[in-house]
Amino acid sequence: MGSVLSLEEKFQGGTGINITPPPAPYVKASSVKSAKRRIEIAANALGISGYARIDAFMNVKNGEICVIEANTLPALTPSTVLFQQALNEKNKFYPRQFIEKLIEFGYNG
Repeated sequence: MGSVLSLEEKFQGGTGINITPPPAPYVKASSVKSAKRRIEIAANALGISGYARIDAFMNVKNGEICVIEANTLPALTPSTVLFQQALNEKNKFYPRQFIEKLIEFGYNG
């Protein structure tokens, strides 16, 4: 415990567990909503907009977060779970739609 992840552990699929969004039996919807709001505040404080990802640990009881790192140009590897997150939104983005939206954001700033 407490060691830094190797490249394989961080980016190679199947070596770690990412649960996104957190399962309802374990995390209240209000905690998820609070965590999203706090991540948005962190992004605004850092001046991040557009395509980015903020990695954080979340307290499942109250939605408090501990920011680990901000990724202003996150990779699209299986371990990033970006596609899973896009599919879980109220208005789903399928992988191709998601990539097209990223390109559109790039052109329109």
